[in-house]
Amino acid sequence: MTLLPSSIGSLTSLSYLDLGTNCFTVLPSSIGSLTNLFNLNIEGNALTFLPDTISSLTKLSQGSQCE
Repeated sequence: MTLLPSSIGSLTSLSYLDLGTNCFTVLPSSIGSLTNLFNLNIEGNALTFLPDTISSLTKLSQGSQCE
């Protein structure tokens, strides 16, 4: 998968999201709407930056960044 649809932001009840080992280069800003996320795995992608809205994920307790 190379593109995460912006509609991901409508899944506001998600608490765990594993996006690891894909070919993402960007994440949609709508990811900031996932305010119930406790765990976000983005390891193994080619992300060059994270959207500013990621700071809205205040419940995030575990996360992985790309290497």
